[in-house]
Amino acid sequence: LQMMTYSFLNISWNLSTLIIPWIIFFIYIFFTGKIKAPKSIKLQNNLSKLEMLLLIGILVTIIFVLLESTIRPLTAYDGWVNWFLRGKAYYMSRNLDPSFIIYSINSTPPLLSLLVTFVYLSLGQTSEQVAIYFFTFFYIALLIVFYFSSREFMSRKHALWFTFLLGSLG
Repeated sequence: LQMMTYSFLNISWNLSTLIIPWIIFFIYIFFTGKIKAPKSIKLQNNLSKLEMLLLIGILVTIIFVLLESTIRPLTAYDGWVNWFLRGKAYYMSRNLDPSFIIYSINSTPPLLSLLVTFVYLSLGQTSEQVAIYFFTFFYIALLIVFYFSSREFMSRKHALWFTFLLGSLG
């Protein structure tokens, strides 16, 4: 949303113009005390054999995804055209270029392309492999958020089971 707003206001994208407003925002939040620090997460060592097996299964799926993203380059057509090619075009122009969308006959929303563009801006160059790692870390964050969210209303065994199912879908 910030990158789209900058495009409409003709503000060129670079790492400092994208990060500095967020730094100011978090400093303001920190000093006004609007957000409290999260409570520490208690780790319990009394896992049953089934819970330990599910946890190992989740870790194996994470390792598998990390290895697959390291070994294989991006091969899907929609990934190349919809995410990375448009991300490169936005990175090169430092703006949302409507002509690229019109001439590429691409009707998908620009969210993932802007995410790839932000990765490229952070690196200072284009690198598909690093952007793929970024998506891998989204996968890991999804599993973590899913586990702790489901843990609020179900047992640890069930939360681990459904987290394993979600992780093994990909």
